[in-house]
Amino acid sequence: MDTTPCGRLSLIRTLLQHLATSGQADEPWEGSMAIRPFGELESKIMRIVWRQEAPVTIHALTSALNGPRTPAYTTVMTVTERLREKGWLTRVKNGRSYQYSAARSADFYTAELMRQVLDASTDRERALQRFAARLDPREAAALRQALADPPSPAAGAHRSNG
Repeated sequence: MDTTPCGRLSLIRTLLQHLATSGQADEPWEGSMAIRPFGELESKIMRIVWRQEAPVTIHALTSALNGPRTPAYTTVMTVTERLREKGWLTRVKNGRSYQYSAARSADFYTAELMRQVLDASTDRERALQRFAARLDPREAAALRQALADPPSPAAGAHRSNG
């Protein structure tokens, strides 16, 4: 893996070329506008849901959030429902309660935030150069692989553990 400045510049050129030819102008998520970063409790809830193999209940979420500042059951329920309304969670009724699952993957969330930040940049190339300069060799290799063999845009949108 070439971690020299020239090697990183080559990576940036490849990334810019890929962005220029990838049709990035397409809407990232049907009917969506720009996504906002999660709030503190939203983020905690989504991390719990993304780690689970099976759907989770509000009770299970509240238990998993147990700590020095455990939010009230009703607060967890409200925030979870808002995440569902925003399209981040799905729910299925099971007896008297609902079970929640991720509708979008953690990878999708992160990639969309990164895309928005890059779109807001006044100099994409310099922003990418600074970003690449902070990658460790393993991350740079993963980025090179993704550029060489990009996944389909919809592939990361739906839930996967992350």
